[in-house]
Amino acid sequence: MHPETIDAMDYLYDHDPRILGLCTFCYYHMVEYGVRDPQVMSGISGRALTYVTDARRTIATPGIWFPFHPVVTTSAEWRPLRGWDRTHEFDAAPELVETVYGGHSARISGVDDHLENGVYSFQYHPELARDPSLNNGRGTLDYVRYAINLAERSRFWIASQRDLYQRMADYEALVFQLRDGGREVTVENPTDRRIEGMVVEQRLPFGSVWHGAEELIHVANGAFVTLPPLAPGANVILRFTPDTAEAPIIRQPSTKGLIVLDARHLSTGETRIVVSVCRAQPLSVEGVDPDGVYRVEIEGEPPRHLIPRVVRTIQALLSKRSDAAVASGLRAQTPGTTRFLDLWIVGERDRFVERTIRIARVSPAETAAAKMAIRAAIPPRTGRVI
Repeated sequence: MHPETIDAMDYLYDHDPRILGLCTFCYYHMVEYGVRDPQVMSGISGRALTYVTDARRTIATPGIWFPFHPVVTTSAEWRPLRGWDRTHEFDAAPELVETVYGGHSARISGVDDHLENGVYSFQYHPELARDPSLNNGRGTLDYVRYAINLAERSRFWIASQRDLYQRMADYEALVFQLRDGGREVTVENPTDRRIEGMVVEQRLPFGSVWHGAEELIHVANGAFVTLPPLAPGANVILRFTPDTAEAPIIRQPSTKGLIVLDARHLSTGETRIVVSVCRAQPLSVEGVDPDGVYRVEIEGEPPRHLIPRVVRTIQALLSKRSDAAVASGLRAQTPGTTRFLDLWIVGERDRFVERTIRIARVSPAETAAAKMAIRAAIPPRTGRVI
C-alpha cells in the first residue's frame, strides 16, 4: 500500500467528520518501493505496476476478520487514523462463504482456533448477478442470497458498512467499570453524541439485571443484555442479581429489521419496550401467564387486549412427561413449550422508525370479560379455504 494513500486517508478523516471509515485494504497488491518490475500489469486498470513484488491479488479469506484502524508509521511518529477499515470477500462461491463463516485461523485441523465476535464482510456486484463466467454459470446473485441466509441461520447480526463502523466507534468510545466481581457494571458515554443499541455480555450466572428500581428485560441467549440509550455524558449502572422476577422478558435477539433499543419493567408494573423497526416485524414477549390477559399499546395504534399464545413442539405433544415437566414461575422455560405474547410491530417501508410498546396485565376482575370479548371477535371456522 502506497504511503500516499495513508496520507490521503488521514487528510479525509481530518476534514470530513461524517466519514466513519473506508474499505481501502480489502483488495490490493503488495507494493515495495525501490523494486521495479514493469512486466506486471494490473488486472483492474490494465496499467503497468512498476513497484510490485507480488502480483497475486490478496484477500483475507480465512483467519482474523475484524475492523481495524490503519496506522501512520514514519520515522517521526506512530499514530492510528480515526477511521475504520476492513478486509472483505466478494462474489465468492458458496463453499467459500462457509469457510469464511467457519472463522478458523489455524492451518492445523482439530485445534480450537475459532475467534469470538468475528466480523465477516462480503461485497456484491449487481452487474455480475447473472454473469455465467462466475460460480459455475450461476453468477453472483445466488452467492449473496446464500451468504445472507447462512448468516441468519447462524444468528449473525447483518449490517451495512456504515452501521458496522458506527457500532465499532460507539463501543470504542464507551467506558466500562466493573465492581463486585463483575456483578455491577457502570457504562459511561463520554462523547457528545447519543449512543444506543449497545449490548453487554455477562458471563456470570444471573437471574435478573437492574437499572435502579427498574429491571432491564431484553436478555438474549441468557447472557446478552441491551443497554438503555446513553445521552452525551450520561452513564448507567447495571446490577446483576440471582433473583428472578415474575414479569415479561424478551429473549429474542435483535434482527436486521427490528432492533431493541430499551426494554424494562417499571416499578408501576408496566413493561415498556422501545424498538427501531423497518417494515413489519414479529416480536415475542415471554414471561407471561397463559391464563392471563394483557393490555398492549403499540405506538400509533389503538390499545388492545391479548391472550398469550402457548406453542408446543411435536416432541412435547407426544411426550408422556410433558405435563409433569412443566416448570414453575412465569419465566421458567419448559423444554418444547413456549408461552408468549405474539406482537406485530409495523414501521415504515424504506427506513427505520422508533416505536414504543407498553404492556400491562389486566386485573383479575376484568380478565374473564376481556377473554370473552377476544374470543367473540375471532371469526368462526367454516372449514373452507378462501
